[in-house]
Parts: sequence; C-alpha cells; structure tokens
Amino acid sequence: MPDTIINLTKFVLIFKITLFHTVNFRFEKQLQNMFKQFFILALTAAIVSGSIPAYADVESIFSDKLLYQKGETIVFSGSVGDLDVNEPVSIIIRDSENNFVVLDTTVSDYDGNFQINRDIDENFTSNGLYSAQLYVNDLSTVEFTYFDFSSNGSTIMHSEKEENMLASQHMKSNFKEIIDTDQIQLTDRVGNPLKYASDENPVQISADVINNSEQNQLFTYLVQIQDDSEQVVSISWFSGMLINKQIFDVSLSWTPESQGTYKATIFVWDNIRNLTPLSEPEVLSIIVA
Repeated sequence: MPDTIINLTKFVLIFKITLFHTVNFRFEKQLQNMFKQFFILALTAAIVSGSIPAYADVESIFSDKLLYQKGETIVFSGSVGDLDVNEPVSIIIRDSENNFVVLDTTVSDYDGNFQINRDIDENFTSNGLYSAQLYVNDLSTVEFTYFDFSSNGSTIMHSEKEENMLASQHMKSNFKEIIDTDQIQLTDRVGNPLKYASDENPVQISADVINNSEQNQLFTYLVQIQDDSEQVVSISWFSGMLINKQIFDVSLSWTPESQGTYKATIFVWDNIRNLTPLSEPEVLSIIVA
C-alpha cells in the first residue's frame, strides 16, 4: 500500500477518534457533517492516486431499477456488516468505459442499512451499462450493482461480457423475486414441445409465469432473441396482470429467417417503461435447422 494511502488512512482514524470521544454532545452532529465532507475529499484523493485498499465487511447493494433516463433519480440501498454500522458509506459510479462519473456518500444507520439517491444529471453523458461500486470508510469492496442509462429511455443492448456481469449480479439477488418463470420451452403453434426450429416456420417461446406475492401484480413478459454473433434479431413482449398466487401460461411467437444457433432471453418486468425486474432472466438456446 502506498505511503500516501497509509498516512491518509491514519489521519482518518485519528480524526474519527477525536470526533467521537473528545467533543460535547451538542456539537456531535455538526462535526459528523464535517467528517462526512472530509471523507469525500479523502476518498476522492485516494481514487486520483490510483490505489485504494481493498476489502470491507459489506453485505449488499442494489438499485431500484435497471434502466434510467435523464431527469430520473437512482435509489441505491443496501446494508453493511456489524463492524461498519453508523460508518461512512460511498458509491462510485463508472460508465461502460470504466470512466469515473460521480461519487456519492452517506452514513449507514445503527442497523447497518443505508440509502443514497443520485439524480441523473449532466455527469451521465453516454448511453450504456453503468457500474456502482460500494466503499465503506476508505475501503473498496467487491460489491457492485449495474444499471443502464439511456438518454431517451430506449433499451440498451449489451455485449456478451456485460451480460455475464449482469448474470453474476443477478446470482447475488439484487432484487426480491416476485414472479417465477417455469417450464420455459420451445413449442409449435398448438403447444407441442420442439427440439429444433425450422427457418421460415413460426415457433412459440413459452413459460409458466407464477405470482409469488399476496397481491395482484402487473407484469411484462419480454423475449429477446440474438443470433450467434450476439446481434438482436427479435424483441417482443406481452403485458398483463396476475392475481395473487396465479400461474399463467404465456407464449410469444417468433419466425426464424435463417438457420443457426440462437439465444432467447426471457425477462419479466413490472412494465415496459420502468423495466423493474420481477424475476431472474432466463435463457433458452434455440437451434434452427
């Protein structure tokens, strides 16, 4: 670890000890605000220096949606470990080229929970996939969440690498699964399962959509199909409402135009505008022969 970072960390610790053990109670809130401002400067300096010490006891971070546009607000929330309650928490946002976009900070509460609101402003200049990394005190963590920014709200198409990153984040349960998707399969027009598809012949991508909640739930079932070069060749969706605990068989039609191997990704969102996920994305491989 560079000496400048070591000295910076020591100064932060000395400042914290002084803050919480040598001040009168009526000045504590004011000095906490002062420390918060100092922490932002210290963390920014560490970023510029190119080296921030790794590892902190962090449990989770996630955003309230997957897609944002100009004028909207991202709501980040999460929790930290018992050793980090009531401590400074920061989020560093970077664009799809890993360029620094913005730093936001807050203090976790006594239960270790935190929330940071970030307006989509002039700092967001390019459409694409953005990352938000969590920091506790001046320590980086391995916790990320990802979201798309589109200036006009249109869907962002991801590279294979980006899709893999998103898949790894979904495995960490970035959101509570409200709807299950089951029995995903390729069928003919009348619902008979197919092992292969034929070019110029329509097929159905079908699934059982299950409402796990006790409430009625609006949903959008969307199917994106890509060819073997990751080019999107079809996007279609169906919107409806599920009553509590309902199981609904939904299918969307697709007519392949040429032979090859295709990938169908099935999303279930609240609606086509907000794109708030209700279920983990599912993938179905389709061979057109």
